[in-house]
Amino acid sequence: MHKRIYKISILLAFIMFIYSCGSSSDEAQNINSGVINYKAEIADSVVFERLSFVTMQAYNANNQTLLLMDEQKGEMLVINEEGEVKTIFRPFVEGPEYIGGQSIGWSFYGKDEIVAYGMTHTYRFSSEGKREQRIEHPVYAGGQTILNYGVRRIIGYSSGDESAVVSLMPLAIGGVSRNQEYHDAGELVFNLDFKSQSAKSVFGKPAQSIYRTGGEYIGNGFPTMDYLGGSEFVVGYEADKNIYIMDALTNTVKTTLTLPEEYWPIVEPVSFEGKEAPDLLKVISTVYSLGDQFIAKYQGLIPESQFKVLRKMPRWYESPELKQLEEKYVKSEKLLFDKNGFKGTIDWDLGTTDYRFFGDKNGFIWVKREYEDERDYHTFLKIRIVEDN
Repeated sequence: MHKRIYKISILLAFIMFIYSCGSSSDEAQNINSGVINYKAEIADSVVFERLSFVTMQAYNANNQTLLLMDEQKGEMLVINEEGEVKTIFRPFVEGPEYIGGQSIGWSFYGKDEIVAYGMTHTYRFSSEGKREQRIEHPVYAGGQTILNYGVRRIIGYSSGDESAVVSLMPLAIGGVSRNQEYHDAGELVFNLDFKSQSAKSVFGKPAQSIYRTGGEYIGNGFPTMDYLGGSEFVVGYEADKNIYIMDALTNTVKTTLTLPEEYWPIVEPVSFEGKEAPDLLKVISTVYSLGDQFIAKYQGLIPESQFKVLRKMPRWYESPELKQLEEKYVKSEKLLFDKNGFKGTIDWDLGTTDYRFFGDKNGFIWVKREYEDERDYHTFLKIRIVEDN
């Protein structure tokens, strides 16, 4: 069982690596004057001693703990910033904590509890790793659907004394997204309330989104999102020139931020009626919250026409042709925003890291450092964004 989890994770890591590297809405336009250059720097790090393959799943700024998955042993671990294990549980082993053979995503919930996105249910665990509750998914969640860029599928949040979960549950069956109705009214994100055992659809595509107004097919339009504070989330879409601040409780768009024109997505759409895929050349791949600020990643991609030819080659995923295409097209820039608009670009030169980034309310980003050789420890970087004077 654990080998299966590990093999699936390696495949996901490879795919992500290619792509990683009131009810009224307020309009906020970028003003390029006053734009500042920023840089990312390492503020601290956490070293965790373990030989087996471990990935980071979430960070809890309330008690400065990291949630890790040992993908070879099938264990979930909570460690502190000294690298000490505080909690360990085994949700992939049949028993009281069992959720199935694999999971889609994890998050901290409330003060120090944990939630898991399973194959059929969302599960709530105590801080000690005891399974407390589960909610059946409100829709068929696409099984093992692989989403590009490593977008977060489940995020716990708290507003006042109440806690809830926002979860991305795409209906990715065949060509279900290849029609305008899907983008106008499709339910992709749900607000899950464990207290009332209820789920409601939230974060539908805004009326001004290119997915609503373009009239052509530009992809599934799965959102990337992260938690800002209270009940507010930052939400972005691959082909959309706008970034949205949305409220999970009122299900409204609070603010619309327009990207600077030089960072607008570049997409070659196709008709809804056809079978060919659109070419997504430059997109907004992910967003990461830093509390009162957030980062949007502007990502270059290999053109679909060239990727289609590449995939016909034997073992294309380790071919020199793939490396050449990556060097030519797969480049990214990280853009810093606050709720008023664009603040500047971030110089990011921190070596090789995992594709999963976790921002916290104190303004830091957490990410696992990658090494070329096998080691008996893992390093998790605590990164801050500062002005580049």
